Amino acid sequence: EVESVPVVPCSEPHDSELFHSFVIPGDEFPGDEAVREITATTCVAEFESFIGIPYEDSVWDVTGIFPTEATWNQLDDREVLCGVFPISDEDTVGSARGIAE
Repeated sequence: EVESVPVVPCSEPHDSELFHSFVIPGDEFPGDEAVREITATTCVAEFESFIGIPYEDSVWDVTGIFPTEATWNQLDDREVLCGVFPISDEDTVGSARGIAE
């Protein structure tokens, strides 16, 4: 369960950048596997418009922060946050928006 995400300005070194958020619709928790699939599919689909090239051609990878069954039921948590980070796992400075690499 993630209660908060540390936020730093893009001008400071950071290991990832959040680039998209969305809400999973519905009243019933769709299951862990379905939530992971929805997260992966949506985050990869939004990747190219943020980075500037297709996911498969990039040196960036995608991650997601998503609700669990507990947060869904106890906190009415439906939000997914999509992030990007360099495959090299090095910290970056500045935004990855439109970096096209």
